[in-house]
Amino acid sequence: MEKEESTGNGALVVQPPQAVAVMPGVSTMALEAATKAFQDVRKFVASILVENHDYGQIPGTQKPTLYQPGAQKIIRFFMARSEFTIVDKIEDYEKGLFDYNVRCDIIHIQTGNIISSALGSANTYESGFRWRQAQRKCPECGQETIFISKYENKETGFKDFYCYGKKGGCGAQFAHDYEPITSQQTGRVQNPDIADQKNSCLKRAEKRAQSMAALNLGCISDLFTQDLEDFQQHENTKEPPPKQPEISEADHAMKTSLKYYIQQLAELDSVKPDFIFQKLMGNSKAMVKHIDLSNQPGQLDQLREAHKSAYQQIVDRLGDIPND
Repeated sequence: MEKEESTGNGALVVQPPQAVAVMPGVSTMALEAATKAFQDVRKFVASILVENHDYGQIPGTQKPTLYQPGAQKIIRFFMARSEFTIVDKIEDYEKGLFDYNVRCDIIHIQTGNIISSALGSANTYESGFRWRQAQRKCPECGQETIFISKYENKETGFKDFYCYGKKGGCGAQFAHDYEPITSQQTGRVQNPDIADQKNSCLKRAEKRAQSMAALNLGCISDLFTQDLEDFQQHENTKEPPPKQPEISEADHAMKTSLKYYIQQLAELDSVKPDFIFQKLMGNSKAMVKHIDLSNQPGQLDQLREAHKSAYQQIVDRLGDIPND
């Protein structure tokens, strides 16, 4: 029989038919009919399902993942429909726990017979429902559109906050130490409106049950895993990478003056600032733009030494530090 397999890029290909031994008690005609039906399903999958819409490949996985639209097409191929039944549920508003176990029956439209069935579950203690990524809110408009400027304030030497108008904000600007912004918790936080996820949780349980029922129906679990959206939701709610540690105002000022000293030395020697910085750091790959990203204790120690050296070089050559 022909066999569908997934390639490394998620495409489905047909493998040459292989010999099949006839089992005792199974007629050749029945076996041929079953083989043809098996082949038809796989040909349908390979020719009708659309990559990145009905199924897709998760980097690092062996098989493509079946999306809900693909599951629905497979069910329709068998002239069938889905029927959902809540087998068990917990709805605890006080604890914010909504837990659903759902059975999906695939029913043949003409005969009314159940031709496949599977269970799916979901609950609001899953990370995709329980947590969300909190961003800083603008004190003026209330939108989560606060960002840190790429440029330093010429008067203070610090990078201030601003409310990004192109992201739906109001365009307001705030000092780098504005307490209503700096005091806000950001990153992975518990969802305060978990009850709003009740319907989404139920739909996810139904979707999981339907996807598994479709895989069982078409005997194609060797080709697909279940819906990618669950994987994506889990990925989106993982703990974000650790932030760079906060540094003191003194170190902020040190970085600002170091960049100024480097610029002065570069003008004196008619060379690029990166060349001066590389000599100060003893590193041929060091670049001035890395100064703002160097917030680890060891990196700051190196910058402080570079700062002292640059300061002394300017004093030795000019007798004083020129005004900015």
